[in-house]
Amino acid sequence: MRALRRLLALTIAGLVAAVLVDRIGYDPGPWLEDLDALERHMDVAYANLEWVAGRRGLDLAALDRQTRAAIAGAGSRRAAGRAIGDFVAAFEDPHLRIERGPPAWLAAVLGAGGDAGSEPGEATPFAADAAGEDVCRSFGYKDDGHGFGFDVSALPGWTPLPEDGSFPGGTFDAPVRGRVGLLRIAQFGEDRYLAACAHAWDAEALGRTEPCGRACLEAFRRRASDGLARQVASRVRELRDTGAEALIVDVTGNGGGSEWVDPVTRIFTVRPLRAMRVTVVRHPRSVAAVAGQLAAVDSLLADSTLSAESRALLANARGRLTAVLSDLRTPCDRSSLWGGRDPDCSQTVTAPTYATGVFDWLPDGALADVDAREELYSPFGRDVPAGVWTRPLFVLADRRSASATEALIAMLKDNGAATVIGERTFGAGCGYMDGGLPLELPNSGWVVRMPDCARFRIDGMNEIEGIEPDVPLPWSGLGGAERARALVEALALTPPGR
Repeated sequence: MRALRRLLALTIAGLVAAVLVDRIGYDPGPWLEDLDALERHMDVAYANLEWVAGRRGLDLAALDRQTRAAIAGAGSRRAAGRAIGDFVAAFEDPHLRIERGPPAWLAAVLGAGGDAGSEPGEATPFAADAAGEDVCRSFGYKDDGHGFGFDVSALPGWTPLPEDGSFPGGTFDAPVRGRVGLLRIAQFGEDRYLAACAHAWDAEALGRTEPCGRACLEAFRRRASDGLARQVASRVRELRDTGAEALIVDVTGNGGGSEWVDPVTRIFTVRPLRAMRVTVVRHPRSVAAVAGQLAAVDSLLADSTLSAESRALLANARGRLTAVLSDLRTPCDRSSLWGGRDPDCSQTVTAPTYATGVFDWLPDGALADVDAREELYSPFGRDVPAGVWTRPLFVLADRRSASATEALIAMLKDNGAATVIGERTFGAGCGYMDGGLPLELPNSGWVVRMPDCARFRIDGMNEIEGIEPDVPLPWSGLGGAERARALVEALALTPPGR
């Protein structure tokens, strides 16, 4: 007991000392400098700044004043940090977030004696007979849970498909609809399917005779990604072959992932899916990327053997890219937003670009004689079947369905390809292009990440507002078996032609 009291006394003393250290010598100056740096960076790199201010009505000038007053009167570093955190939270944008770490000076000291590591291009190649799990773990792959979030056995007449380890599915009986298929997609990040990646590597073992370096590994990752999507297509075929008259894709709790969502989305419908408009911030990196695309198109147009159809599309692409490049190179000063005045420009480009590239939709045979045509329209670069499902389609979503998952929901819903059942989605929208444009605050050392792109639906709505269901279902408030019963009831409320 005496030892316990001594430990408790030492703990309390340590906490008191930490509080005193936090308060002694508090200077608001560095925190105000961090706020200045953050606002300047948001002027340039935050794609949703005008949307949040103009459409949501967030008073940026008032927020600036409140934050500065909070920092000035904070009295401690911890309270000042909370003020910066509250500033970021006020935007209610899931992709705008702070990653707290040690102060910059301390990070420099801690890293001074460490190993800086190798550049990606210097990575040691994997031996031809390396284990697939080791290779895939080196990419950061891991296995998350892929199961259903409710008791599917409570569905009437539930009959599961044979387990495949990644995409559970089965069929059940529903009034009016007859036999209905249910397919679970728990993640849209390929890196959450370690077992599938490892299987893909091991399946290619006999065809490898030499070590696999950087270019080889990148090519393998693309093949594994497409193979994982084909696994989804295979599950859809299995459900179709059971005689299912309708299909529900369950993406509840799916927080998103990567652009892998696009080829997966196209598996579920034969309809042409026009991609959402994507806008990016005016930044040198964006300029360089578009300038490179434009130069590539000019090179392609120099080919005298091109078909007339391809030449016309390339000329169209050149016009689009020229407009985007001109827009990107037009400077914009948004700093007046923090003073309560609307700028006469937008930091995001207004010239149309899309989630699929230069074009929002192209038929399968377009640009067939053009090298690297996927650079202009990304679906051309995937070895994944489209239109596997041709019958009525439903998407089951909840308030935790986010980011890339919202891209699938919006594309299917906006193109009239699916009926959405469930709750309004999370509202994360577009995230980061090539990792985004993060900022390390100069004094606290915290890293602030912010979306440098925004996705807009066909009706012009920014995806950060979330997607409303066609048939509301209070999914999050229900238990396992209750969810099964509610899903069957919701299906009965869906339009008969969908």
